[in-house]
Amino acid sequence: MNSKLASVENLWQVKDQVKKVEEIAEEVLSLKNQVLALNKQKDQARVAWRALQKSDEPNVWLNFGAPFIEYSSVDAQELLKSDMKNIEASICETREALKKAADRLEKAQGSNKAASFNDLEAISAADVREFLKK
Repeated sequence: MNSKLASVENLWQVKDQVKKVEEIAEEVLSLKNQVLALNKQKDQARVAWRALQKSDEPNVWLNFGAPFIEYSSVDAQELLKSDMKNIEASICETREALKKAADRLEKAQGSNKAASFNDLEAISAADVREFLKK
């Protein structure tokens, strides 16, 4: 009788573990999709910014949300540059969250292969310049 209870408890533990892994996997997929959507948004802003640079028009109409608003070409370029910087910051934050979620997924699955790689950070341009000066 005790072995049957232990077996049932083990089944519940396995079920809970699988549920936890699935939830984390859904979070990873959601974050990946969010990065893709942000990249698409950034590309659209870059295309618009580049079109404004080539344009000779003094004023342009931009659509931020629902209404179209008229801006001077210079102001519109600055708005788009600012928007691209904000989107890039969001992409970086989302990628960091994705790394952490992927690490949690690895641990939940019982593997810890990629843990050391998730802690790595890219070298900044300033660090490269400092290194090359020496």
